[in-house]
Amino acid sequence: MGSSCSILNDTHHDVWMTHEIDWELLIGVTRGLVTLCAIGASLLAHVAEKEGERGTSRNNVAAREITEKKTAGLTKNGWQNVASVLKMSDGVLSEFLSIPQSEAKKMKSAIKEFQEKAELIKPGEKYTWSGTLSLTMRVYVMNDKLQCDDKSCLTGPTANSERIYTISEYFKKLDMY
Repeated sequence: MGSSCSILNDTHHDVWMTHEIDWELLIGVTRGLVTLCAIGASLLAHVAEKEGERGTSRNNVAAREITEKKTAGLTKNGWQNVASVLKMSDGVLSEFLSIPQSEAKKMKSAIKEFQEKAELIKPGEKYTWSGTLSLTMRVYVMNDKLQCDDKSCLTGPTANSERIYTISEYFKKLDMY
C-alpha cells in the first residue's frame, strides 16, 4: 500500500525538481542557490536600471557602450535565463557581478550540479514519486529564470492516492510567466 505525490509545472518555464538530495550536497547547493538568487535579484535590478538609463540617454554613446560591455550584450531577459548565465565565461560573470572569478565559477557549478541531480520538467508536465501514506519529502525547484523555492510535500493520504501540488499555488517564489 502506497501513495504518490506530484508537482505540476503549471508555469510557462522549464523547471528542475528533486527531492531527497544528499544532505552534504543539499547544504552546498542550497547555499549556492540562495547566494545566486540574492545576487540574481540585485543583478536584475541593476540591468533594469541600466536599460532605463539607455532609454533616457540615447545621445550618450559612451554610456551606452559601457553598459553594453558590462551586460555582455544581454538584455534584462537574457540575464534571467539559466542557459545564458551558464554559457558566460567566469570572467564576464565575475566582472559584471563585481565578485572574484572563483565565486562566479562556484555559482555556475552550483547551478550545473543542481541540474544534474534534478529532473527537468517542462510546462504542463508533472514530477512524481511514490512512498508510504502521507510521506513528507522536501522538494527543491529551480526555474529557467534562476528563481528557487522549496517546500515540504506529502504523498497521498490513502492507498493508491495522489496528492498534487501546483507550482503556482505552492511555490510562490517562482514566476508563472
